[in-house]
Amino acid sequence: MGSQIKKYLAVGTSLLLTMTVSAPAFADDTELLLVDPAASAATPPNILFILDTSGSMGDPVSTTRPYDSTNRTYPGSCQEDRFYWTTLDVEPSCAGGTNTQYIDDSAFVC
Repeated sequence: MGSQIKKYLAVGTSLLLTMTVSAPAFADDTELLLVDPAASAATPPNILFILDTSGSMGDPVSTTRPYDSTNRTYPGSCQEDRFYWTTLDVEPSCAGGTNTQYIDDSAFVC
């Protein structure tokens, strides 16, 4: 008999806790419905206009060339049967023959 009371008490407590926690989720929208649109139309809008005259606004914008898949000539002694890549914002270079960031052309097959 005592175990059933404990079960009912646990279920009742869980139900009460669920109802208490979910109570703030109910919103009251009556304030929105009581606003007179004609009266609020007379209020001027709030506008913030910012002019940025800091030094960085005068710096030139640099962009990279668009990727051209037909261009396989890179500075240095790059091999034609490889696709070279880099994590930097510059073209790959094979100057000195030390560039190990490449993929063989034979790896691209369908």
